[in-house]
Amino acid sequence: TNFTLNGYLRNLMGSATINLTNTAYNVSFNWTLPEGFTNASGNLSSFFDNITNNGYNYNPVNITFSNLASATAGVKTFYLYAQGYNLSGDLISNANNETLFVQSVNITFLCYNVSDGIYVTSCGSLDGDYVASSTSTSTTGGGGGGGSSVKIESVVSSADYHIVRGKQNEIIIQFQNKDSNITLKNLKFSVKGEIAKYIEIYPSELSELKPLQEINITLKITSPAYIELGKQEIFLIVEGSKADRRYKESRKITIQINEISTEEAEYLLNKSLELVAEFKSENLTLPLLEEVINESVKAFKEFEYEKVAENYELIKSIVTSALDAKRTISKLEKLISLAEEKGIDVSGSRRILALAKLSLERGDFEEAYKRAKEAQLTYALEVKGEIGRISYYIKNNPKEASFVILAIILLSFGTYKFSKYQILKNRIKKLREEEKILDELIRVVQKECFVDKKMSMDEYRVAMQQYALKLNKVIEKLIELEIKRAHLLKFARKDKQLRKERQKIIDMIKKLQKDYLEKGKIESRIYEMKLESYNKRISEIDEKLATLEAKRELRKRKGIFGLIR
Repeated sequence: TNFTLNGYLRNLMGSATINLTNTAYNVSFNWTLPEGFTNASGNLSSFFDNITNNGYNYNPVNITFSNLASATAGVKTFYLYAQGYNLSGDLISNANNETLFVQSVNITFLCYNVSDGIYVTSCGSLDGDYVASSTSTSTTGGGGGGGSSVKIESVVSSADYHIVRGKQNEIIIQFQNKDSNITLKNLKFSVKGEIAKYIEIYPSELSELKPLQEINITLKITSPAYIELGKQEIFLIVEGSKADRRYKESRKITIQINEISTEEAEYLLNKSLELVAEFKSENLTLPLLEEVINESVKAFKEFEYEKVAENYELIKSIVTSALDAKRTISKLEKLISLAEEKGIDVSGSRRILALAKLSLERGDFEEAYKRAKEAQLTYALEVKGEIGRISYYIKNNPKEASFVILAIILLSFGTYKFSKYQILKNRIKKLREEEKILDELIRVVQKECFVDKKMSMDEYRVAMQQYALKLNKVIEKLIELEIKRAHLLKFARKDKQLRKERQKIIDMIKKLQKDYLEKGKIESRIYEMKLESYNKRISEIDEKLATLEAKRELRKRKGIFGLIR
């Protein structure tokens, strides 16, 4: 049979002091085969203009015999060569200063006692296709002597098993001495066939097996991942002696090699049947699905487990798309009807939904699901930001609608009040900072005029007049904003608010007088300016209170005159 060899070369990105770019140039990479072999596929030689990274560069070849019939047994050596140049044009070398890199592999070829249709001359009788010339001899004797000829008893039987590719498998074969009188002795067990090289047999020898006695022969099969899937035939050869004859039994064993185990295939088949049952429970039909599930049942019985797995994926895809499409369509149908009842225009999603339903009816489930998702997205865009007619909510949920409206009003009012409070707070903070700055400026002007003598009295008066005017405005505004902030979250009559503001200003005047007269924390000029601002605000408040009182009295009199009439 053909066999595959694979090798790779790799740029190890060597010394940067020798090869600045770490690039390998004009790299040659080739196989050299021994006599009698050639490549069935793949290139024996590869060439790379440059290799700039340290990735693997593979070169697999499929090897076959030039002339199998004339091949000879023994060890054959296969060579793999690589060579390349650095940036300077010198051959790349390794730590041993070698510039031609060589790897080799020795493969032993043995004569094989299984027929493959080709007789290898050098193997002689060891080849399975060897045909011996027919000769017969007989020996006779007289007197006290006697003669005998060699006799062979041969038995042929068969058995079927299943293994998983790429895993270690064990199959147990029962072997029985079917003779009721004679013991089988010096038994040797061996396996022949294409995959025999992957099989270990336990026990390989047995001294004797008594009449009708049974033993279990274990074949441990380590199947590589690249072994061919499908049926493989091997022969269990039992050789020994039975009385005066050689005994040989050849048991044909058919092994089905699959990617998955019987348990996994059975699980996938059951899952497939469950999916189909769920599909039918939703009143959905698709002839193709019946064909696929029947094919899976048949494939399982015939050990074609890969087909079971392949069909499961197909069934899962069909059923999942169908169920998802139907459920999405059903859910979306209700949402669209509700949106239309609310008076929201969802004509776009309604049109796409109709196409999805049409695809579902004709069995194009993947398209139906795709359309349903598209309708879902269109619906989301159409209802985004839309609340529909208020009458709908009042009609269907009067109590909830009332609570929602009340909550909106309260939230809006609260948001308004909170925002206004924050604005007032920020303005008060800025005015206090401005007040501090003006206080400092007044102190600086006083110091420059009276202590440092750097400013004339005329300049002092002009500066103080400007600062005083600005400070008065700041203080008046501060008082106004403080009162507004204090009463922002309170519900009280206008006159009551004004009286509270008046009382607060009087308290501020008392504090100002205490800071000036007792503690001496405030200078005379600042004290006078603040006191003037406070008194001015009190006058304004008194005026507003008098106006409110007059209006109230006027309303009372109008009410009395109305009663008299």
